[in-house]
Amino acid sequence: MKPEYTDRISSYLDSEMDDTQREAFEEACRQDDELRSALKTELKVRMALHEHAKRERRSFYSKSNHLEGQKPARKAITWGAYLRVAALFLIVCVLAVALYRYNRTTDLEKVYESNFELYFVSMERNTAGDATSVIDSVWQIAGQAYQQGNWETAGPLLRDLGGNEDFAARDLAILLLGNIALAQDSTELAITTLQQVDPGNLALKYDAAWYLALAYLKSGSKDLALEQLKVLGSSKVYREKASEIREKL
Repeated sequence: MKPEYTDRISSYLDSEMDDTQREAFEEACRQDDELRSALKTELKVRMALHEHAKRERRSFYSKSNHLEGQKPARKAITWGAYLRVAALFLIVCVLAVALYRYNRTTDLEKVYESNFELYFVSMERNTAGDATSVIDSVWQIAGQAYQQGNWETAGPLLRDLGGNEDFAARDLAILLLGNIALAQDSTELAITTLQQVDPGNLALKYDAAWYLALAYLKSGSKDLALEQLKVLGSSKVYREKASEIREKL
């Protein structure tokens, strides 16, 4: 194990990290195979120590003659053993929870990463007439910037369009904003944005449900993701993908 891993792993397993540090460490584990392997090794070592301590306690209590010969100190030994058992049990529980959370988050993150791609939107101009309104021009600029991954330009324009009640593609602008938030790893913002798409908009109902399901997967909200995936069971476009993800979960 690299020397620089030791303190980080110990702090993580001993619950000495705050939320920001813990999330950064878990992200590092996902990126660094050697660090992840070192974490698993440390977990195995601690579990082995716990099992060894259990065997030692059983061996100690089986020696009745030893206990009988030290009756005056029996109470102190018993309470000390109880405290050690309680401490070890607490450590095991913390390790189990940490390992469960790490594995669950990693699995959901992998499902998200294997399925997420930006929503494609065609920005072809309607050549039926030469007249183009200001709002149509803004939409063209926003859409082209979105396709090019220019979030700094697309984001503000799409927010203005999404807040315009008279804009016909208002829900589509909101959907694209949700995609940008996901692409920038702003998961909570993506969720709150995608929830603003009008559920009565049948043209985007399933698109919004798909990206909302992915956002929930990225945030680790398995149950909420499954709710959206069930909605997609009626979608010709997303039905197969949604079914595959539900089977994995």
